[in-house]
Amino acid sequence: GATGRMRDLAFCYLLSGDERYGAKAVERATEMATWDPQGVTSYHNHDQVFRDITWKLATTYDWCHALMSEEQRQVVRAAVETRGGVLFRDLAESTPITERPYDSHGITAYGFLGICAVALAHESETADRWFRFIVSTYPAIFPPWGGEEGGWGQGVSYWKWSGPFAWYFFDALKSATGFSLYDKAFCRNNGWFKLYMHPPWCDRHHFGDGNHGSPGLTDSSNMAHMAHVYDNPYYQWYANNVPYTVSDIYSYWWYDTDAPTRPPVDVPQGCCFPDIGWAAMHSDLSDPDDVMLMFKSSPYGSFNHSHADQNHFVLYAYGEPLLIDS
Repeated sequence: GATGRMRDLAFCYLLSGDERYGAKAVERATEMATWDPQGVTSYHNHDQVFRDITWKLATTYDWCHALMSEEQRQVVRAAVETRGGVLFRDLAESTPITERPYDSHGITAYGFLGICAVALAHESETADRWFRFIVSTYPAIFPPWGGEEGGWGQGVSYWKWSGPFAWYFFDALKSATGFSLYDKAFCRNNGWFKLYMHPPWCDRHHFGDGNHGSPGLTDSSNMAHMAHVYDNPYYQWYANNVPYTVSDIYSYWWYDTDAPTRPPVDVPQGCCFPDIGWAAMHSDLSDPDDVMLMFKSSPYGSFNHSHADQNHFVLYAYGEPLLIDS
C-alpha cells in the first residue's frame, strides 16, 4: 500500500544516498501527514491502518530527515505526535496495556509507538514521554503469550506476525541504545517452536486461527532472520526449505541463502513447551514422511487467536494429515 511504498523509497535512499528516492518518500510523507487522524484512517475506524501510517511516517521522517526542509519536518513530526498521542493514551492511560497485555493488536501497537519514540528522540518532549513509558514496561511484558521456553500460545499461524512486528521495535531500540531484546530467553528459543510445531513440509496450521496453510513467505523470512541473529543453522535449514519470494524490500536484510544450514537430525525428535502446554513428537523432523503427534493442554485456553481445543491432539504420517485441528 501507500505506506509500504513510502517506507521502501525512504529505505532505498538510506542505503544508496540517491536523493531521487528520498525526495519521493518525503513527498509521500508530507502528503500523508495531512490526512485527518480522526477521519477514514482514524484509530477507532481501523486501528491497523492507523498504526501503520503512524510508525511508517516516523520511520520515513528519521531516514529522510536530512533531505527535508524545516517546514516539512514540522508537518510530518506533528502528524506523528498527533497519531502517536492517540496510541499512547490508549496504551498508557485509558486502559493501560500493562493491565491487558493479551490484546494482540495493542501489544503490536505498543512496539510501533516505541519506533515513533526513537525516531523523534531529542526533538519531541512528547516522544520522550512515550519512550520512558515503553522502555520501562515493554521488556517485562513481551511476550504475553509465551515464556522462556519460546512457545507461542496463539498458534503456529499467528506466530508469523508476532515476530516481525516486534523486531522492528527491537531493531530501533538496539540501534538507538545498544539494548537488545533479542537476548530474552523467549526470543532465543522461539524458532524452535516453529521448527517442531510446524515443519516445512506440514500443510496445515494447528491450535489457532488460520489453521489452513503451509509455511510460507513470512515463516521463511522469520526463520532466516532468527538464523542470522542467533547463528542457528537449524533455523536456516527451515528457511531454505520453504519457498519464498521477498516482496518487502526491508526483508532483504533478513536473508542469507549462503548461511550455514543443518537439518534437524541430531537434535531431540520431540519437544515440550511447558509455557504454553504444547508438545510434539516426531519420527524424523527433517523428513516429509515424518510421523508427527502434537498435543495441547494450554493455560492460555481459547484466549484471543487460540482455539477452544483443550486436550486436543493432531496426527500426521507420511505426508498425510490423519487427525486434524478442524
